[in-house]
Amino acid sequence: SSIFLFYSLCPCLKFSPKPLKYTKIIKGRKMNPKEIAEELIIKMINAADRKQTQRVRECFADVVFVDHSSLNGMRGALVSADEFVTSWQQLLEDAQTYTSLSNFELLPAQEGISAECHAHMIYTAPGIEPWEIFGRQIFEIFRVSGEYKITSFQFAAAVQRGNKNFLKELQARKKRSKLGQIYDKFSGKK
Repeated sequence: SSIFLFYSLCPCLKFSPKPLKYTKIIKGRKMNPKEIAEELIIKMINAADRKQTQRVRECFADVVFVDHSSLNGMRGALVSADEFVTSWQQLLEDAQTYTSLSNFELLPAQEGISAECHAHMIYTAPGIEPWEIFGRQIFEIFRVSGEYKITSFQFAAAVQRGNKNFLKELQARKKRSKLGQIYDKFSGKK
């Protein structure tokens, strides 16, 4: 996989090269890989819905493979987690997101944990028709510097309903808003 190739080329990043077994202990109880994956993914998604940017960032390795090509047509790429999380937060700061995950399943993996789940997301913002998406989220999780981190985040959209231009309209409204402020400043309006 691309992320494994990245890690093999960057020895400065430490991760567990062996398949993970019972490797995390919470309140004296060993957690299996499925529980580890579910906990981390749910933490990240809930934090994103609540706009807790720092908590979202804590779930990712410093570099993450992101592939949402089924929505935006752009090929997946390795990106800085800081830039990914910041741009996600800035894009959706005026929107409300509601995400529901289900059917967690571990996938065969050479290293780390590979997990998949169903996702149902609804995006809303005042004055913009809502957008609803159904699909699968696929994650790769490795131990990085002793902590489990998401190293790959892929989304495969299956069905979309409502306003497929939601993000474009949200972004355009933000631009109009900034342009309106500039106009008001130079025209003497407050």
